[in-house]
Amino acid sequence: MKRSTLAIVLITSGFSVTCFAADFNVGMQCYNSGDFGCASREWQGLADKGVGQAQYNLALLYSRGQGTDRDLVKAAQLLESAANQGLVQAQYNLGLAYLAGLGVEKNENTAISWFQKAAELGDPNAADNLGTILEKQKDYENAMKWYRKAADAGIAEADFNIGSMYDLGKGVQQDPVQAMQWYRKGADLGDGASLCNIAILYYNGEGVKMDRAKAYEYLLIAQQAGEPRAASLMQWVDDKVQKKDKDRAMQQAQAWISSHPLHRFISNFSAPDAIIEADSKVEPQPVRAGL
Repeated sequence: MKRSTLAIVLITSGFSVTCFAADFNVGMQCYNSGDFGCASREWQGLADKGVGQAQYNLALLYSRGQGTDRDLVKAAQLLESAANQGLVQAQYNLGLAYLAGLGVEKNENTAISWFQKAAELGDPNAADNLGTILEKQKDYENAMKWYRKAADAGIAEADFNIGSMYDLGKGVQQDPVQAMQWYRKGADLGDGASLCNIAILYYNGEGVKMDRAKAYEYLLIAQQAGEPRAASLMQWVDDKVQKKDKDRAMQQAQAWISSHPLHRFISNFSAPDAIIEADSKVEPQPVRAGL
């Protein structure tokens, strides 16, 4: 898995019914002060009245066991209620729940349905997940369509996924030059898998002139980005690059990192708006297991 943390974003008031908004904001104040029991009580009353924003936030509490016993079934039920009201965050997370079987029976087709609803409302992470499932189902045309929507919204994993489709010739003519272009887009957004695949293309001389020192350089960057494949690939490359070339590669890697501040990498390693467990996120697969 490329992501190890979750960035959980609660919904703030943002709706117009004044009496509901006041109670909702009390729940937010309780949550922000760490009084999850208070937040749960405030949002439960609104959830019982059908307020989707409260249902979504209450689902978060149930999924984490904050202020209440952890109950993924209850969390999924609340997500579905909010999702049926058109709440895009709930639709995305309900897709994750069905994909992983968390609180509901695992059902890939139902996950697709919820991801598509969220993607059509503009959620780029849902679009990326939808593309990944469709690619696995060999519906390459539609996978590419959703990947491009996610990539246009700045989702680094989508850049990687498009690159891998060109790299492997999935639904498109195999084109390592195009693959490299997309991997570079992902790398610029801090995607470690893209950095590793750039290294592989340099190592093999695919789409670019073979340059194993350059491969070494990008593996150094990938390690800094936290990409788990980088260390094992580095072991493969290490004895094939001369020391003077390694020294130059280290300098160039540092220059690259300096021009791509690490805070960008850190921000891209957090899953957006997800309340379900991190390992339910669909992740793009490496193009190759090794060099």
